[in-house]
Amino acid sequence: MYRSVTLAALNNNIDLNDKEKVTELAKTLEIDLKEINGIIHTFLNGEDVSAQIRTPEVNANVSIVSAIKEVRAIMVEHQRALAENHDIVMEGRDIGTTVFPNANIKLYLEASAEERAQRRYKQNLENGMEVPYEEVLESIKNRDKKDSTRADSPLTI
Repeated sequence: MYRSVTLAALNNNIDLNDKEKVTELAKTLEIDLKEINGIIHTFLNGEDVSAQIRTPEVNANVSIVSAIKEVRAIMVEHQRALAENHDIVMEGRDIGTTVFPNANIKLYLEASAEERAQRRYKQNLENGMEVPYEEVLESIKNRDKKDSTRADSPLTI
């Protein structure tokens, strides 16, 4: 969901450091998750953006957007609404600590930055994006640092 907001902001040439504009944009977005042939697809305002939200540009900027407290509040509300009438499995950096702190079951899994980079690198290749492994790894390490040190809903076990 944060990737979708980031993509929309980039597509609309919004300065990601302008918290008010990013927040106003987030309020207008329709973000849906739909299963198609056993794979979850992300839809932004009715358009399948599953591949677009995994581009290097989105990867490099999603931490900026996800650190905006007001955007986080909007996305948490949306995530909770998704689960309101369904049993659901969600993954994310603050799902168990902030979004669903009282979930019946919580699992914390962590792969090394190198393993996650290898997975993302392969995923990128499958989607026709040729981003060097080293660049993917550096992006993951940078995001981990930003997400674990942000003031609002930091990445914690």
